Amino acid sequence: MKVKHPIHVDRCRRKEPPGGDWRERDLVAQGRVQILDAGSNPESQARQAVAQLQRLAALDADWRWESCAVIARQWK
Repeated sequence: MKVKHPIHVDRCRRKEPPGGDWRERDLVAQGRVQILDAGSNPESQARQAVAQLQRLAALDADWRWESCAVIARQWK
């Protein structure tokens, strides 16, 4: 990670509740980061990630796929 640039809350979002708009929209994660136990098989991991993104997309009429990110330990 960027050691010289620590993670911080964006100034524009400081007054928003934790989780922002997703706190109430997503009853599963409530706007928090999710860590998925998707097994050790790369295919099952990909399926789990896509399933979660599809679940979230269904909750947002203005969903934009290009705004999504998946962070993984390995690039496979």
